[in-house]
Amino acid sequence: MPVLNKAVMKSFVYYLIVAGLTMAALFCFHFLTKYQPRECQVEKLVLCGISAFMNVFVLTYHVNHPPHPKFFLSIQRRTLLYLHIGSGCLELVSCLLAYLMGHAGWALLAAAVALAGHIPTSFYQTAIVSGSKAIMIPSYVFVTTLHLFCALHLLIDPQSTYWLLNLFLVLNTYVWVRVFYFLFGRIGLFTESLYTNSVLFAVLLVLPAVLGFVGNGLFVGYLIATVSIYYLLMRPNGQKRSQLIIENARPLLVSKALYEQD
Repeated sequence: MPVLNKAVMKSFVYYLIVAGLTMAALFCFHFLTKYQPRECQVEKLVLCGISAFMNVFVLTYHVNHPPHPKFFLSIQRRTLLYLHIGSGCLELVSCLLAYLMGHAGWALLAAAVALAGHIPTSFYQTAIVSGSKAIMIPSYVFVTTLHLFCALHLLIDPQSTYWLLNLFLVLNTYVWVRVFYFLFGRIGLFTESLYTNSVLFAVLLVLPAVLGFVGNGLFVGYLIATVSIYYLLMRPNGQKRSQLIIENARPLLVSKALYEQD
């Protein structure tokens, strides 16, 4: 029991440090960009347009490819998954309508849906993320916290096109994950770490449009810091290090009895 308590305490301290690092990184971003002009740049608008276009293919794929029946989620996680998907779609549409119609009400709706639905469910799913956990968990925490950061600013200032486009781009990181996953899988790149590299490429594509030219450097430094702190604090043995680094498949989230049925 004392060993378990010590491990739990170390984990708590680690995640507390990661949360602090995330907020510090976003504060640095805000400090570095708050004096920059808020006018929409052509590059950001182009990326937003391409992201919106890619949604057509990604959403169509998911509609036409339901999961196999024996991989149904538990009721709790299935409910949260539907909430995650539904809130993400509503946030996406609200952002587009807010920009096209120039109406602050749609921007408020997008921010509210993000804060009430998509962001909490994103944090909830972070622990079960697939891929290399040493990279994936900090990446999910960073992007989800950035999503939260943009949503709060848009909620405070729903007239801001700057925060509206930032919110839209951070939300669409998931689209680029799936685009890169498809492209890399089709041409045979990163076969041993396909999901991890798809996420990394998606994040490194989106961040400069949101955080400016410092974005990727900020993110890489953040990843190095979180992994280093984990090793120093948790002191994992060789087996645990291997489990942390390897490309993990998504854990099974269904009843074992249901899974074993043919």
